[in-house]
Amino acid sequence: MTIIIRNLIAVICCLWIVSCAEAQIGPNLDSGDGDADTDADTDADTDADSDGDADSDTDTDTDADSDSDSSTESDSGTDSTDSETVDTDTETEYDTVPVDDTDTTDDGSECTVETAATDCAADEYCVEGYCCDMPCTGRCESCSLEGFEGTCTLLPGLTSCRASAGICDYVERCDGTSPWCPEDTFTGATKLCRESVGECDPEERCNGAGPECPEDVVLASGTACGSGATSNCDNADRCDSAGQCSPNWKADDTPCGTSTTEYRCSTTDCNAIPQSRTQGSSCQSGVCTAIAEPAWIDLDTCTSSEICVAGSSSATCSPCTSPPNNSCNDDLDSVQYVDTGTCDAGGAAPACFYASSVVDCAYPTDNCVNGICTGFTCIPAEKNKSYPWDTAADDMGWALSGNWQHSSNWPYNYTEYYLQIANLNDGITTPADHVLLSPTFEFAACTGLTVNFAYWIDNNWAKCSPTKASLRLECGHGTSWTLVHEEFEMDTNNQGGFDIEADATACISEQVQFRFMVANMCAGAVNRIIVDEFQISVD
Repeated sequence: MTIIIRNLIAVICCLWIVSCAEAQIGPNLDSGDGDADTDADTDADTDADSDGDADSDTDTDTDADSDSDSSTESDSGTDSTDSETVDTDTETEYDTVPVDDTDTTDDGSECTVETAATDCAADEYCVEGYCCDMPCTGRCESCSLEGFEGTCTLLPGLTSCRASAGICDYVERCDGTSPWCPEDTFTGATKLCRESVGECDPEERCNGAGPECPEDVVLASGTACGSGATSNCDNADRCDSAGQCSPNWKADDTPCGTSTTEYRCSTTDCNAIPQSRTQGSSCQSGVCTAIAEPAWIDLDTCTSSEICVAGSSSATCSPCTSPPNNSCNDDLDSVQYVDTGTCDAGGAAPACFYASSVVDCAYPTDNCVNGICTGFTCIPAEKNKSYPWDTAADDMGWALSGNWQHSSNWPYNYTEYYLQIANLNDGITTPADHVLLSPTFEFAACTGLTVNFAYWIDNNWAKCSPTKASLRLECGHGTSWTLVHEEFEMDTNNQGGFDIEADATACISEQVQFRFMVANMCAGAVNRIIVDEFQISVD
């Protein structure tokens, strides 16, 4: 119905225009030009009207004026029905995508989706308020372009058809040849999307995988940054956990430069407070700064069982827990001290005092040796002491150190235990660390002293010459030792047990110990050395 009415109106207009052209006389007012047109010529209207608009008049206009206006012209002459718009725009860009299912448009709507069946022809579609010749569903086509209403027309190139979804998302635009919007694409690493805010926070760039800028990442805490220079108060700079490059200063008050620290204790007070004082310079905010007025700083407070001890590098409260060794007095009785002492300020300086007690050693059955009453004397009942070491645990007062150990069976005997030093293939670099040590004896009243023992050296075949190893028996005490006997194993394939008797007269004294140790060891030459049946005989 709408199309039929529109066609009828067009025919009537054309007939009316022709009629007016034939009867036109008088001046042409042409008042809709927009220019100051005051000509009074007789208008025979013979112009071809080539102003570029969609002008359907058929009159001939002989107006000689230069009418170049771009306004809407409403001729007041014979051409009074000519309503034309001169459009000099050669490109139209649409910044928004047309909506396909608009029910109504502005003035001039022909249809809605609900009334399309009655408003439009059977082969037409209601698109954007117009009866359209096609469904026109592409983002880059429209049925409402000015001058092309009702005809599905491609949108001009560069018309936006998909907005950006983020800083890393391109705006897609129509290409002018296809009804479809180009594929959604994202920008790549060429686009900076987040600037760096510092050395520890690098810039971020788009990665082509999505519309948003990648997550803000900072360098790991501790990463080197800034100045790498170091000094006695400043280390190389490092990134912190917040992405900031921070100075790496040493702690304030750290001694630096030529600083020296003094330590002191009271020399009269048992409850002294150790103190320190730094003179020179100390670190302050990374700078070595001179100490203007150094002061003594309290470090601790000593108790009644401690004494203050000051040295060149410290001042501390030292506990009184190191009593003197037990000793023997002039009567050969044992003097024994308590383990924990107390501070005594009665001397030149406070010192630890340890209480002691005297234990009577009943002579002649007991004598005092190293502060202990011992029962070994030179009386006839004690002339012979034998140490067979015949159990796996009882050392009968002897101490084993280093590689010395209990063993039994072959080669010395099959039923009784003995002591051996084994695992000698790699040699012994420090013999004093591998010792078989006896208890302490008191031989002062003896006139003669002899020792006997059995030994075995188990060869590991000859690998060096002339000496493979030697077994030494010494007597003495502390750091003073005297050789009693040394048994050499020469460069022979000798295996077997031997009984030794040695004169130990040089060992007659108040405090005596015996020790076995290996010397002159050739690595890999001897596998083990066995000692058994040690016996002391006195006169």
